[in-house]
Amino acid sequence: MLELNDFCINRCCAGGLSLPDFVKLANDVGVHNIELRTDIHHGSNFLDDLSIAEFNNLQRNYDVHVANISAEFNLDDRSDLNTKLKGVSELAEIAQKIGADHILFTPIRNADDIRTDEQKFDDLVHNIRIYSDILGTVGVNGLVEPLGFGDSSLRFPWVAQKVLQEADAKNFKLIADTFHYYKAEVTKDDFDEKVDVSRVGLIHLSSITSAKSPEEADDADRYFISANEEDVMKSIEQANWFKESNYFGLYSFEPCAPEINNWSYDKCKQQIADSIEKIIAG
Repeated sequence: MLELNDFCINRCCAGGLSLPDFVKLANDVGVHNIELRTDIHHGSNFLDDLSIAEFNNLQRNYDVHVANISAEFNLDDRSDLNTKLKGVSELAEIAQKIGADHILFTPIRNADDIRTDEQKFDDLVHNIRIYSDILGTVGVNGLVEPLGFGDSSLRFPWVAQKVLQEADAKNFKLIADTFHYYKAEVTKDDFDEKVDVSRVGLIHLSSITSAKSPEEADDADRYFISANEEDVMKSIEQANWFKESNYFGLYSFEPCAPEINNWSYDKCKQQIADSIEKIIAG
């Protein structure tokens, strides 16, 4: 049975709060793991202009740990690579200094991408090899999140597994996201037969209650966890796939609806607590 220590909250759970308030929120709901995002900040950077020392004091005071930093790197983009490597190196150094476990990378989304599947695969392998070495020098791990959108260069977890194997990126694992599994129409049979749970490093959970097909669903539709019969993605059911497997990592809530940025501290707190209860109950 899952416990509070098995859960994590992404900063989009309360994007309108300052970073100190977000860290306090995690502590208030009894969650000790958080995900930061380079695209959510109140200031010039994702630490809300706190110094490394100030943020580390905040973590200690509230007994909170950074499980992951979600970054904005197009994983398989080989153009202007030196600039990208500089950005990855700088973020890896910050991650190491704040004790973050992982940095998350996502693939290119481009409806006009003319590369073949083989070229996309080769570009992913090429860049991950380099990023793996950079992260390895500071003891930080990487995560790859296949995006289920039709214009994504990496949609399926089993393809991502092959990329990591080919790149020999032992310090990289996969994100399993119930939204992107829904978008890519990954079934339980697919999961059981093709997904190596030992290569999954983090699970992202959200729900969609509007009647959106996989083709129509977008990040803006993603809210906190709803009852399985109300959720078109059946995220509680998907979470059970992992609970019944040999996955022993964190379950992180990632509701991306922009409306959530306007919610109060107390409303976010209640939604997180309710979501945890629903996932534990299954």
